[in-house]
Amino acid sequence: MKPVKKVVYLRGYKLRLTFSDRAVKVVDLERYLDGEVFKPLKKIDYFKTVRVNPDIDTFPFNCRPGNNGNRCCCSCSMCPRGDIRY
Repeated sequence: MKPVKKVVYLRGYKLRLTFSDRAVKVVDLERYLDGEVFKPLKKIDYFKTVRVNPDIDTFPFNCRPGNNGNRCCCSCSMCPRGDIRY
């Protein structure tokens, strides 16, 4: 996977991602927000906290470890099932 260098909230659950090779993709994450671990992200105000973390080259949200048990709300990768394709 190419490193994400920029993320911009668009609307709903859509984000515009810019990758290290300057490719730009719009992704709609709404269908991936199933389950208890993603529950905080269903709140649009919280979803809008998305940002790039250069240490891990992806786009965690304003995560707090322990937000849902011992896990971060989004595992800081947004795709623990590995099924989001860019």
